[in-house]
Amino acid sequence: MAVTLDAARVGMASPARIITSQSTFGAKIASDWLAAPHPATGGQILDATGRPIKKVSIVRQTFSDAQLVSLIAASGPNHCLDGWGFLARSASSLVARDSHAARHFAYYAQLRGALSILAASGIGVFNGVNLYADSAGSVFKLEDSKETKGGVGTHGIVWPALDVWARNDANAERFLSAIAVRGVPILDCVRSIWPSRQASSIVAPMIKNWALDLPLGTAHHVQRNISSYAPHQLNQISGAFKDDMNFLIQTWGLLGPSSPLGFDELDVHFLRQTLQLLLEDDNSQLTADDQVSLAESAISTRYDELDAAIKQSVPLAFLTADRAVDEPRIFTLARQDGSTPTSMISRAVLLLRAATGFTNSTFSAAGMSVDGSDVRPWLDPLAVGRGFAMSNSPPDLMANLWDEVGFAVEDFQQVLSSEDTEPRNLYSSEANGLPIVTQLERAGLWSLCP
Repeated sequence: MAVTLDAARVGMASPARIITSQSTFGAKIASDWLAAPHPATGGQILDATGRPIKKVSIVRQTFSDAQLVSLIAASGPNHCLDGWGFLARSASSLVARDSHAARHFAYYAQLRGALSILAASGIGVFNGVNLYADSAGSVFKLEDSKETKGGVGTHGIVWPALDVWARNDANAERFLSAIAVRGVPILDCVRSIWPSRQASSIVAPMIKNWALDLPLGTAHHVQRNISSYAPHQLNQISGAFKDDMNFLIQTWGLLGPSSPLGFDELDVHFLRQTLQLLLEDDNSQLTADDQVSLAESAISTRYDELDAAIKQSVPLAFLTADRAVDEPRIFTLARQDGSTPTSMISRAVLLLRAATGFTNSTFSAAGMSVDGSDVRPWLDPLAVGRGFAMSNSPPDLMANLWDEVGFAVEDFQQVLSSEDTEPRNLYSSEANGLPIVTQLERAGLWSLCP
């Protein structure tokens, strides 16, 4: 069951105490973030028998507000990291031609991205106990003040919470500040072109597109349930093999490590899309005769107001080019009202890009080391456990995990260059780039640590 949330209530959520709590996580393994005697060392709100608690009034008998804040603070980064893992499992399923599994995992990648963004903003979702922390560190039920009444389940609360959250200008500004091009936040670029524009006017519709699969009671929900519960062979999903594989190749091209904690290839397209969507919104309020072209728009006339680092790396000709001509498929597919695996993977990539931005932002505010050494005890075990590195020699830089990916993508692309579209030929090729080409959580690692 979905819920209608009070915007003022959601607006009270604050990252202030989340940041304070995260300042204690540095140089610790994840299991020590909530070490005993914390009542939720496993990141879940459970009773003595291990069953989920559903009422805030009962939660308060065991947890202090400070402990609930630390629980929200610990859940956000881990949801982000887990989301990249789900994305990788979706890519593996796509390559294996198991479209239903690809769709299933992509949905959970999106869900974790959304949970991570909310947690970074002071909103915690815990299987029926939904909370927000205000700037003073006081914790309240998210849906309403009826703490003796059970809360809404995870799938029913995430979309309404994210939707209302994105309509708040302060949150929207944080969103546009969490993604940067050459160290310049997207928000600064928007302000240079449209100094008085409300950030929520672009973030709210963008988030709505990226979270198409999350609401209950939609066609997407029906399709998700088919993938999760119905016989797959009785519900075939169409998809051209080479087309899907080329989509994966192009996605890797956007996720290579570039500037620290960023994806330059992805982020410059995100910048262009943001600016052009604002222009399109303005034009939608005008008659056809009064609409402004890209060449005559504020993007063009105020280009010189942009930061020098932006002008050096992002030409005006790129920002004013019709993005439909060369826009990466993940942006096009993310906007489409479709539940194909590639559409859902696209939306997952974009939500996780935002989630890593928020994670890095709160970590930075919490005083985590710039060189990433404070988060290595958290991330190194995953790099080793997934087989990306040996236990006695974790990567000097997480960006070094790209080296194997680059070669793997080349091998993968070489096999696909054949006119043959038989999946078997890819799988049986001696140098096919597998499984590395599906390991998208590598991108999560180098986006969270230099």
